[in-house]
Amino acid sequence: MNPGKGPLTWNVSNADAWLTVSPGSGTLAAGDSVSIAVNTVGAQTGSQGGFTITSNAVDAPSLRVAATVIGALPATGLSVLPYRVVDAEFNDATGLLVTVSDNPSTLHVHDMQTGDVWSVPLSKPPCCVAVRRDGRYAVVAHDALISYVDLVSRQVVKTFSTTSDAFDVLLPDNGSAYVFPRTDQWVDIHAIDLQTGAELKGGMIYAGEHARLHPSGTTAYGIWAMSPADLQKYELLGGTAPRTLRDSPYHGDYPMGYNLWISQDGTRIFTAAGSVFRSSSVFANDMLYAGTMTGLGQARAIADNAPKGRIYAFGTTTSPYYFGIPDSDRSGSIQSFDSSTLNALAVTTLPKIPSGAVQADADGWFMFPSADGQRLYMLLRAVPSSGLQNDWALYVVDTSTLP
Repeated sequence: MNPGKGPLTWNVSNADAWLTVSPGSGTLAAGDSVSIAVNTVGAQTGSQGGFTITSNAVDAPSLRVAATVIGALPATGLSVLPYRVVDAEFNDATGLLVTVSDNPSTLHVHDMQTGDVWSVPLSKPPCCVAVRRDGRYAVVAHDALISYVDLVSRQVVKTFSTTSDAFDVLLPDNGSAYVFPRTDQWVDIHAIDLQTGAELKGGMIYAGEHARLHPSGTTAYGIWAMSPADLQKYELLGGTAPRTLRDSPYHGDYPMGYNLWISQDGTRIFTAAGSVFRSSSVFANDMLYAGTMTGLGQARAIADNAPKGRIYAFGTTTSPYYFGIPDSDRSGSIQSFDSSTLNALAVTTLPKIPSGAVQADADGWFMFPSADGQRLYMLLRAVPSSGLQNDWALYVVDTSTLP
């Protein structure tokens, strides 16, 4: 602010290399003020420095402004990871990308808002991970064990034995974790009380089923690993056994594949085969066919970006397989679709993963949009034939660069 009686002319100088100050100069009439924006792209959390403002002021014509980076937005682009990803989830409430790896068994957290990265050791190799909607806790499912992780204190706070190997796991905010078994045939969903460790079973499913928690937090959808694949809906209420509510009204009428994703607003279900279905609390409207994502084939991952009106996918051209798409099948591009029409817009090739002089082709495996839709967070893996030791990478894209 110019507290004087005449015009104040000023300009910025001596800014650190990681600081871009805008505007860099100007003239203020008496009583006027100006807001200065400081861009810290490329800076690391904890960076310290500043810039100097010089002016024609009689008092203090030169003023040094100190700056400390409390949180640095991670740069876009590709970063090779020092571990191999087993499973991943993103929490848009906190901006935390949570992954699990084995050898050694570890939970990794990438804070996509601050750039902070940290990890928590696990007692057994993980099978899958889920994050509570508020981003406060995560649960890691192992073979016959679950680990309850506090993401604020950054430690495993409880472990509980279970009677199931895990294929998938869900963590609503009702005090229980839900394990979907990997093996046998017709099995129950296991609900583990996160205070007592008590285990309740119910909601008969076929083993090896992917499941997704609905935003309501009280229901989930899954696709059973049988032929033909079919959508299932489950009720998940704390303190009671999980139960199957119903399946879709179709039996092979529309291809579904063996994985699924739910839209950000909870109104649509995207299946791995590109068929889209409605989600509704009204029985007559639930799991009704709502269109097809044109030209998708089979998807390793689908991300609904509601703020941008886009749906993104890692697609293959193969037929559906039980328990997912074979590792050898390629998903080397981002496919963009119009959210309202489901029409294909364009295909964007993924970057290669570097290792010394080697540049390996990459496939997309996990994909998550930021809450505001401005960024897309992806986990890529080098093709198996590359032989890379560090064959996974985090790829961050500004969605304004995508169709």
